[in-house]
Amino acid sequence: MTSFVKADFYKTGFNRFSTNISDLYQGIQEWVMGKDSEKEQSQKIQAWLTAVASAKKEHLSGSLADDVDTFISWLGGLSSEETLQLYDQLDTFADAQGLDLSWLLEDELDNDIELKAGLEDALFLHGLALWRTGQLQDEINIFVAIRTWQADPLKKGQADLNQKLFRALINQELTASPPPELFLASEEERQTYIVKEIKQAIEKDKQTVGQLFKRVSTEDAGESGQTDENPTSPEPEEPVKESKPQQGNKKSGGDEDKTT
Repeated sequence: MTSFVKADFYKTGFNRFSTNISDLYQGIQEWVMGKDSEKEQSQKIQAWLTAVASAKKEHLSGSLADDVDTFISWLGGLSSEETLQLYDQLDTFADAQGLDLSWLLEDELDNDIELKAGLEDALFLHGLALWRTGQLQDEINIFVAIRTWQADPLKKGQADLNQKLFRALINQELTASPPPELFLASEEERQTYIVKEIKQAIEKDKQTVGQLFKRVSTEDAGESGQTDENPTSPEPEEPVKESKPQQGNKKSGGDEDKTT
């Protein structure tokens, strides 16, 4: 290889290396700028949604108007990360409808009053729906858990959960203690009885049973890996035997002291 060819080879390689570094730097810069822009946009959507909610509240009444007040307070208490999450959810919704949030945030629809009002309604109601479902998440989880349990309460591996929930229901006086003959029944008969009592308790007070279900499920998850000797059988508690007083002390040689 001649010196001219070598020089051209090194020059080409250096130019490629410089180009790659430049592209990498530009990519990082765009990513950082994009993050800043997204944060800025999320703050705009937070302020915009608060303003729209306040304006819409005047046309609402009853519990929905009260919900809007709580919604506005919730918006004001969002952290930066939560604001970004809200922005992403609204942006995803808008994108699915072929919309761009910037049309509203940058006042591009000021000359199309009807379209602007319609999109404001849509995004406001979607934001309100996101907040409301978030408020109901615990109740939704309980409903799904109970619904899943009701589909197959006697499935394999469910006995321990059933037993713990049954005990919790007894403690809350939502069901009676099991009859004595149940202790002599088979495991299948005991589980059938427990499931029947749980179902009746759900019909009486679904909300309380749901809270107990959530608590027992959480405890059960925390105790995973630990096993009881007989977790599924509702064993009666044995009375504590009182120790009888000794009739004397034993000597070191093993003979008992004689009482006079």
